[in-house]
Amino acid sequence: MTRTCGLLLCAMLVAFVSPARAEIEDGLYGAAVPNDALFVRRIGIVDASVDLFGRSFSAGELPEETYVAISAAQLDGAQAGGHYTILSDGADPFILQEPVRTEPSKVHLFLLNADSASARLVVADGGPVVIDTTTDGQISQRAVNPVSVTLTVEANGLSENFDLVLRRGVNLTFLVADGDVRLIENRYGPVIEAR
Repeated sequence: MTRTCGLLLCAMLVAFVSPARAEIEDGLYGAAVPNDALFVRRIGIVDASVDLFGRSFSAGELPEETYVAISAAQLDGAQAGGHYTILSDGADPFILQEPVRTEPSKVHLFLLNADSASARLVVADGGPVVIDTTTDGQISQRAVNPVSVTLTVEANGLSENFDLVLRRGVNLTFLVADGDVRLIENRYGPVIEAR
């Protein structure tokens, strides 16, 4: 009889602990990235919702400078695996499709120009051009080897140096806007689930 009571007690404990453990694990890891995911990030202030591929995204769904994943099946005409940037200065946001990241072993550098003049990215001190002339409202990309380097963004008489240690898996965006240059390390955040 004692043995049967012990087994029943153990079975009851397992029944109560298993759902609690599953809730803790779900809370730790969040939703899995869908197989057909595309990635969207917002740069700048978005006061209202933004329409993209037939779906409306609220500002709360798009944390600033962080890619969110969403299933391409939830959107109209979206390309699975694609990366998109919603760029806004408080006025009407516009959407840029980013160049494809074709070489996972490389570091992908992006030059996003939201200024009226063209910009380019070069190796400092008269070195070679890394990303050639990028006009207003465009994003250009170059895959490079992971190295330590000083890069310079040149735009409309502006020249700003960045001392960098480039590492695989850490892609970088140089944002030129309002006569200034800002470096954004590409990062990934939540998964937007179906609604």
